[in-house]
Amino acid sequence: MPKYCPQWLFDCITAQCGIDYIEIGHGLSFISKKYTDGLNEDYDGLSSKELEQNAEKFLRALSDYNINDKSINFLKTYIFYRFNYSNRYVKRNFNSIFLDPFVTKKKNNLENDEGLASLRAFIFEWRSKATVKVKKNWSLGTQKEFKKLANLVQKPLSEHERKLILRETRKLDFQETWTKK
Repeated sequence: MPKYCPQWLFDCITAQCGIDYIEIGHGLSFISKKYTDGLNEDYDGLSSKELEQNAEKFLRALSDYNINDKSINFLKTYIFYRFNYSNRYVKRNFNSIFLDPFVTKKKNNLENDEGLASLRAFIFEWRSKATVKVKKNWSLGTQKEFKKLANLVQKPLSEHERKLILRETRKLDFQETWTKK
């Protein structure tokens, strides 16, 4: 029986990719590959390319709405909201006897941009100051409901991937110095 990643969890992972990308500065493809490789044991149909494209859309939306300097705090708040709440008024139930909240039988349709719509709705709530209070020191890496994901968030990129990112950064810097007027 196929097991797919629920949309809300995919949104959390996408936002975490955005945070990691902002903190590192380069290597979104490596970051998305880290998460898809780590979660492919549990879920069918996860693609690093789809995760990378969605993270780019999330980051572009943050830029479009001028949340530039507050992006990391905003994404952390968004992750807390999507992880802990089904909607604005209903807290997510992680202790269900009948259903596993971390698995769905329905494959996500990433063409309809459901995650981006959720992010935009949260942006409007956040701007109206009607946001959820984030627990102190809570993050996707410290939550206790899905330990495998928490361990994956805390796991750094491999040394090889860091070297590739550094090489790409140096190449871009070199190109910029020769193309500036």
